[in-house]
Amino acid sequence: MAAVGRDEEDEGRQSALHAAAETAVEVPLKTAQLCAAALALTRQAGEHIEQQFVSDAHAGARLIHASLHSVLLNVDANASQLGSDDARDRARLSRDGLAQRADAQLAAITG
Repeated sequence: MAAVGRDEEDEGRQSALHAAAETAVEVPLKTAQLCAAALALTRQAGEHIEQQFVSDAHAGARLIHASLHSVLLNVDANASQLGSDDARDRARLSRDGLAQRADAQLAAITG
């Protein structure tokens, strides 16, 4: 927000915007990675869950999956502000990979 508030003629404004975008992309990607790890644990735990608790595990997995996709919306919103095409491509590739793996994990859990 501080970068956006800078005078448009300020020479450091673009670099400040790019730096802010890096954080605005990095944090949700890391959060999504943690959600993916939680989904993996849920899948592993599925082998040990008593039948009466399976619906609870499925509900939890769906919430984690939704959380992962929700934080990836921030990547979608901010990736275009990254400083280079390469950085934008890396962010989008990471985002897409996390989303696809999460979808596969959820399908395996709830299948």
